[in-house]
Amino acid sequence: MNRRSALQACLAAGASFVASPALGKIAASHTTHELITSTITIDMHSHIPPDATVAAFPIKAGMKQAGLDAICASFPVDVVPRQAEGDWYKVYLDWVQQLKKLAKDSGIREIKSLADLESCHRDRIPGVLQATEGAHFLEGRLERLATAYDGGLRHLQLAHSVQDPISPTGDLQTLTPQFDGLTSFGRSVIAECNRLGIVTDLAHSSGKTLKDALEVSSVPIIFSHTALLSPVGLGAVPTWADNRLPMRLLRPDEAQAIAAAGGVIGVWHIFPTVSAYAAAILDLVNTVGEDHVGIGSDTGIAGAIFNANHRWPGQHNGFLHAVVGELRKQKCPPATIRKVIGQNYCRILRAVEQARDASHAART
Repeated sequence: MNRRSALQACLAAGASFVASPALGKIAASHTTHELITSTITIDMHSHIPPDATVAAFPIKAGMKQAGLDAICASFPVDVVPRQAEGDWYKVYLDWVQQLKKLAKDSGIREIKSLADLESCHRDRIPGVLQATEGAHFLEGRLERLATAYDGGLRHLQLAHSVQDPISPTGDLQTLTPQFDGLTSFGRSVIAECNRLGIVTDLAHSSGKTLKDALEVSSVPIIFSHTALLSPVGLGAVPTWADNRLPMRLLRPDEAQAIAAAGGVIGVWHIFPTVSAYAAAILDLVNTVGEDHVGIGSDTGIAGAIFNANHRWPGQHNGFLHAVVGELRKQKCPPATIRKVIGQNYCRILRAVEQARDASHAART
């Protein structure tokens, strides 16, 4: 698979169709604008292609249009065929270098801490927080996680759509269970994430893997992109060609378990309209509480493929402006909106950093 094919596969990994282009642009209402500009805003799961350039992927303009201070920028290395040991690690390292170059060339910042994220918001300069979709690049070598942290990794999703043939972390939502949940390597990865200060993301992991992970992790985890397995969540099914969609949604008890452990669940872009997307956010809020829901679009923020700013038919405003405007229409309180669009993820970052610092202090 060449780099262009990998680009297409990356942005198609969690999506199946592109909505019609925006029909134009009108100003968001003052209240919507104020809610966004006065809140640290972040998309917990976004994609940047492995060959992105400023010309083809104008990320700074896209983030400003969306109303996002930051995105968790991810690349699923398992979309690239693996021929030999080391291939996925090289793909990961190449993507990191491309991400750093894109950030530098675009005039945006790399985010390595909550303080960095706060600075992006204060200075009105967008930033990217390095993430991975799947731990395949580790290839069973736990020491690579510390190396990745030194290179800027702050958000690790354990699984994706292809089971790791070398050192799997646990069962996936869409594959037949093989390991009865989290594997011993998966446990080690979560413990190391806790030690280093990396957010653990359980998206794509099975319910049993999730349950095991909640028992292992000493800090809250996230499930970055999904929706509730409910009539509202299943409303996305007609728009989704893949019949595995219900498998990708969280049962209410699973969502409540994440919330009980202090975690946050991001809502996926898959709904046919922004109204349906906002309803899915409120569906989760009503089930797990306003402190445990976030934005995890699983889109891109620029370019031609799955651009969040052109996500829905008739979308006139940037991504977050459209979502917040619709949440307001559906009578979501401003305090709840602020939590969903960024405050909840900031809490997770703070908890992860505090646990890291406590762990380091205990060893010195």
